[in-house]
Amino acid sequence: MNFTGAGDHVPKLDAKVRRLKELTRSVVSGLSFKIPENLVQDLVSYAVNRMNTRKSGGSVSTEAPRVRFTGRKVNYKREFTLSFGD
Repeated sequence: MNFTGAGDHVPKLDAKVRRLKELTRSVVSGLSFKIPENLVQDLVSYAVNRMNTRKSGGSVSTEAPRVRFTGRKVNYKREFTLSFGD
């Protein structure tokens, strides 16, 4: 548990949300088509999945968050060959 006072967690969450927005915007800018409204949720899931495959700087563990949660190593060759929209 990480106990914080009222409002202490807000800057950390704002930074994570900002990173997620930046990643989704960069994916959208790289697409060759205008993304339909019904694919926005899939895009956010894609971006969160990509963010969770990288280890975070604030963690003492050397593993990525997804590896710690699922217990399976990331197969980059299989999972990263296709990008969003392929």
